[in-house]
Amino acid sequence: MPHKVPGKSHLASVLQLLNQQPRLEMPKLKSLKITLAAKTDHLGPRRFVKDQLPRIRYANPDVEIIVERVKEVGKRGAWRPELRVEFNDGQSRTLDLLEKRSTLIVKELMDVAGGSAWADWQREQKKAGLPVLEGEDLVEEAREKKLAKKPQPALTLKAFLEMQAKSPKKSGEGEAKGEKAEERANVILPRNGEQVQQVHAS
Repeated sequence: MPHKVPGKSHLASVLQLLNQQPRLEMPKLKSLKITLAAKTDHLGPRRFVKDQLPRIRYANPDVEIIVERVKEVGKRGAWRPELRVEFNDGQSRTLDLLEKRSTLIVKELMDVAGGSAWADWQREQKKAGLPVLEGEDLVEEAREKKLAKKPQPALTLKAFLEMQAKSPKKSGEGEAKGEKAEERANVILPRNGEQVQQVHAS
């Protein structure tokens, strides 16, 4: 069955999203890697991947972007999602994404990697008495309230998996109960002229 060609309204919506202001240019950025749950958990990071990574790819066509979606590993809320940022000079930063909404992730990423255009945008918005990003004034307050309600995981995915590997299993657990090892699906968003790659690992 032939694929349906997107209509003009769909294409217009995509272009509107990609050209949304501010433009998310990061001139000194080499790569991004976001690690998050494939479903049910980490809603803010998953919205960031869906809504904001296309804008970042559009504004930074030569940056390598890797999305690591992890399935079937621990209970909900067992580990923290994160975003690793690597620069052209070899330096890197890791951002904690726990309970952060998409807007806040964008702001923190741009504060770390945004160039002069981002600084100019912040200055103009503040001068006009406007938030730097729409809804920004609400998301941090909401996050603090949510974090205060319940204990939060202190472990990254790597540390959580290392802890699991060291924990002895009781007799009869594991394969006998149909226990699944964690599944990962890495999606590499293509740069100019590249094809999409998917890497599955267990």
